[in-house]
Amino acid sequence: MILAPAAALRGAAPRRALLAAGFLALACAPAFAGSAKVQGQGIASFYGREHHGGPTASGERFNMHAMTAAHRTVKLGTHLKVTNLKNGKSVVVRINDRGPFIKGRIIDLSRGAADVLGFTGAGLTRVAIETAETGAKPGPVAGSMKVASLEPETTGTTAAATSGDEVAAKPVLTEAERAMIDRTASSNR
Repeated sequence: MILAPAAALRGAAPRRALLAAGFLALACAPAFAGSAKVQGQGIASFYGREHHGGPTASGERFNMHAMTAAHRTVKLGTHLKVTNLKNGKSVVVRINDRGPFIKGRIIDLSRGAADVLGFTGAGLTRVAIETAETGAKPGPVAGSMKVASLEPETTGTTAAATSGDEVAAKPVLTEAERAMIDRTASSNR
């Protein structure tokens, strides 16, 4: 029987524990990474010029004009439909990076996707995300434009507007959202 020196054994237990934890994480990853439908609402931001051409978590080069996004937990390669709750515009993006790593934000979009959603001037917007339909291609979603009501909320969470025989539900903006729109509009003049 050969005995190893005491100095060689000191680091063996922590290394084995770290290796076991790594294997456990790899074994569990498919169960958590994009196997279920993704749904949620929160704040979206975008990133562009400063990262253009740099590496992403998927290994590809970041293209600020592409319809891509970063998400902390969704499986890389997953297509998500992102809807701007302030104007109703939607876009399908492919997850190719990890982030955002700022508390309160749920997705970080490329500048191209943010342009489609119409919030590059504001920098942040409230969005809804969901898993895109099978076969959906990245890009703008046709017919996704809706108009938000600027009138104060009077009956519940939506206000209805009629145009001919058609009735359309419009999202109602909060006071804070109306104030942000007013600030953005006045700064663009």
